[in-house]
Amino acid sequence: SSGSMGDRLRELKAQVGGHKTLKVYEDNYVCKPLDWREWRFYKLYPVSLEPFLPGYAGEYRSSDSNDEFIILENLCNGYSKPCVLDLKMGTRMYGDFATETKRKSQDKKTKQSTSGKLGVRLCGYQRYSNSTRTFQRVDKYEGRKVDVEKFQELLEAFF
Repeated sequence: SSGSMGDRLRELKAQVGGHKTLKVYEDNYVCKPLDWREWRFYKLYPVSLEPFLPGYAGEYRSSDSNDEFIILENLCNGYSKPCVLDLKMGTRMYGDFATETKRKSQDKKTKQSTSGKLGVRLCGYQRYSNSTRTFQRVDKYEGRKVDVEKFQELLEAFF
């Protein structure tokens, strides 16, 4: 088809978490805004992790906006009603170079969510319900507010 890759990017409809919008390219690939630490991870991860990760297909820089993306296998490709779960693992929510303000803000989120108690937080999900014939969605704001009991209920509902 004609046009640049950037012309053919569209929004990923199955995105349930994250700060920035993910894009889809030719159904097979997800384009995430480039994060150098994530890029380095995909270049250097141990082979033993390969079965658990989406395929890495390179990087892309948009010529018109200069936006940079990391290109990964689209794990939702081929599914008409993909069920997607986004969990944030760990008890530290900030990077090594975060400002003191960011660290305090993230520490507060950790203490007020299941991240502090369980080391995991629900960032969002979508699941298709056959009974209602609709997607049921939970967003990151709801995920931050749940207690341990509600977290378990939401996970049970997803699965």
